[in-house]
Amino acid sequence: MESLLHDLRFGLRGLRRTPAWTVVVVLSLALGIAANLLVFALVDAVVLRPLPLDDADQLLAVFTGSSADPYRPATWAEFVDLQRLGNAVFSDVAASRSFAMSVAAQGRQPRRVTGELISTNYFEVLGLEMTGPGFNTAPRTGSDRGLEVVIGHALWQRAFGGEPDLVGRAVDLNGHTHLVVGIAPAGFYGLDLARRVELWAPAGAWDHLAPPFWANFDGANENAQRSAERVALWRLTGRLQEGLERDRAQLFLPRLTTRLRNETPALRRDLEIHLLNINEAAAPTGGRGQALGFVALLAGAVGLALVIACLNVANLLAARADMRRHEIGLRAALGSGRARLVRQLLTESLLLAALSGTAGLLLVIWGLELLTTFHLPGGIPIASLDLGIDLRLAAAAFALALTTGLGFGLLPALHASRPNISSLLSAAPTTSGRAGPRDIVVGVQVALSVVLLVGAVTLVTNMREAVDLDLGFDPAALLSLTVDPGGRYDGPSAEDFYLRLRQETFLIDGVAGTGLTTTPFGNADIVLNRLLLPARGRTETAPITVSLIDESYLSTLGTPLIAGRGLLDTDSRTARPVALISQSLARAVWPDTSDLLGQRFQLARRGPAYTIVGVVQDHRFGSADSTAPPHLVYLPLRQGWDQAAAGEVSLIVRQADTPPNASRALLDNVVGAARTLEPALPRLRSAPLENVIRDVLAPQRWGAAILGFFSLEALFLAAIGIFGVVAYAVHRRTREIGVRKAFGASEKDVMMLFVVTGLKPVAIGVAIGFTLSLGTLKLLQVTFFDVRMPDPWSLVLLPLVLVAVAVAAAWWPARRASRLAPSLALRHE
Repeated sequence: MESLLHDLRFGLRGLRRTPAWTVVVVLSLALGIAANLLVFALVDAVVLRPLPLDDADQLLAVFTGSSADPYRPATWAEFVDLQRLGNAVFSDVAASRSFAMSVAAQGRQPRRVTGELISTNYFEVLGLEMTGPGFNTAPRTGSDRGLEVVIGHALWQRAFGGEPDLVGRAVDLNGHTHLVVGIAPAGFYGLDLARRVELWAPAGAWDHLAPPFWANFDGANENAQRSAERVALWRLTGRLQEGLERDRAQLFLPRLTTRLRNETPALRRDLEIHLLNINEAAAPTGGRGQALGFVALLAGAVGLALVIACLNVANLLAARADMRRHEIGLRAALGSGRARLVRQLLTESLLLAALSGTAGLLLVIWGLELLTTFHLPGGIPIASLDLGIDLRLAAAAFALALTTGLGFGLLPALHASRPNISSLLSAAPTTSGRAGPRDIVVGVQVALSVVLLVGAVTLVTNMREAVDLDLGFDPAALLSLTVDPGGRYDGPSAEDFYLRLRQETFLIDGVAGTGLTTTPFGNADIVLNRLLLPARGRTETAPITVSLIDESYLSTLGTPLIAGRGLLDTDSRTARPVALISQSLARAVWPDTSDLLGQRFQLARRGPAYTIVGVVQDHRFGSADSTAPPHLVYLPLRQGWDQAAAGEVSLIVRQADTPPNASRALLDNVVGAARTLEPALPRLRSAPLENVIRDVLAPQRWGAAILGFFSLEALFLAAIGIFGVVAYAVHRRTREIGVRKAFGASEKDVMMLFVVTGLKPVAIGVAIGFTLSLGTLKLLQVTFFDVRMPDPWSLVLLPLVLVAVAVAAAWWPARRASRLAPSLALRHE
């Protein structure tokens, strides 16, 4: 123990004697360690950390899809049938569906949260015990049906001050009084990583808790969901029968599938049951592969950067140990064995790693805050993952620091302590021109740098192409203000506020047009898979996105009409229901209809029949990564203010001109107008529409930024490595330089000798790096949409950039070597 303390004190004194060297090493390692810890936190949250359920291995997500769409949600009728017919597999099955809801205690301002409508057995199926009696499972009828709610623990603390008597009291939920019957366990936010659910109400409350648009669909009505107009909205969770494992449960699925098909054969010909572990299904099934691929990309990038940093530090430690060869030889001559010397040198490496790990953990605090502003591909907001520094992250930091300390310290320590006392005691370095291990290290650094650079250039190139995608409108002069009123408006008050906001904004200097929509770019939240055509007596299957817009939205956007008329201010709630449809939807559903205008369709059997009054040129707004324009249905906002009051509304503003910096000033004026009309608005988001579109491409931008950052860091570290190799070569070959200059070598000859010394490992590293980059490109193609090879000129420029960096890194020590006087070089000891 005493000798260990002596080694620690000696190591600390040595690091204090070279503070600049120590700071450079600690910072370079701290950045790499912090980045790896951030990625570990993401991997832990998305993949490793289980949901807070005691027996999650007995819970399965149940999907009633088809071979073409295996992870489709279920209808309420399918949920009821699975409960009745699935006894051989499940002891019970629960259903849930999330919606935005407005909740407030009496006398308080409402706040917008994500809530779920659930079957009353939901918490029992999950094995969760709440505080309070829970839902009344007895049949309820009349106006009080389903008027109960379970509040999430975090919402209870945040919105209700943790009041212990909240259970049994009434709260306002979407304008209806609900009785609080329970507080959910702490740390439980539902089963979906993409949403933090904070309250739960029975599915019987569908009519007044589902947003107005969805309320027309009878989503929780068993009889309605046995018709051709059924809608698949529900997430099902099944608890396996006691003692039944998932693999064995799969054997019962064919028989269960047959029984379900036989219930309504005309509607369920292609039905298949698919099961996922509850933790596997926590990431959105459509985007799980994207999210995991992106996290893998991050892990690879930060892992490579840390390896490069460790290699660089190993090179620096080897050079430092070589400079201390006389000291090490003296210690060996005085009786220190090789194990003792290795322990001392390794102690210094571990001290560096410990300092770097501590600094890295401090950087993580800032990094976690930054991460919460991003989304993972697949629709997972990082803010919903509940990231934070805990024992797992601290343990990962300790393990990473220990691993890196051993990784970059062991080989230099073994090399420096080899038992050759006469050589170690000699003050003169060898004159061999070889620095093989260091050349290899630099070559590896360059190869890894090339991998990161190629990945970054590829993502940047593809991101630019995606930004340049034809959207069907020009976003250059458009601004966006998205308002979330937090549930403070009903239909009439929402109409009054938004129309006044549109008018006040239009009067601002520099505004050429304004329009309102419930579907801002990147937020297609009303998506259906069929249209009801009463004139034909059938249902047309097609993926459809529904957007509520005002009469000036399309002209503000700059999207023209192909046929018919646009929406009018007379298309109000008292007028007949009308709609516009996109050109692609018209071609898909009415390909042979010459007189399309006047055709009628329904979105839900209980909903109105809309008359088509116009066809709009295709444009994208739900996403920029689709290869085909979406099928769009535009409904008059004046006929749907109840729906608008239930969510966000975006005001699109067209600038009269676009001088530099005018957008920011105009946006400030628009935000000011909104605040003047309603000072207590909880959330406003304002940005040029080009920025909003770029946010839709956040995975590409973030991936490019991260790969770019770490590739530049890798390039910088490789440059330091090249500098170190050449500087060390100068140190080792000083006498040789004197001999060469004494025999007539010029300064240019000496400089070229050492520049070539630096370029050799670079050339080898570039060749290896480009070969390894092929695997990186394949990973990018899996993670992001339509990734193509970058421009050939970009790939040609990369080796030129690396050569330029290598020459620059080698130039200074080579220049110093070329200016050594022969007499000084020959006397070098």
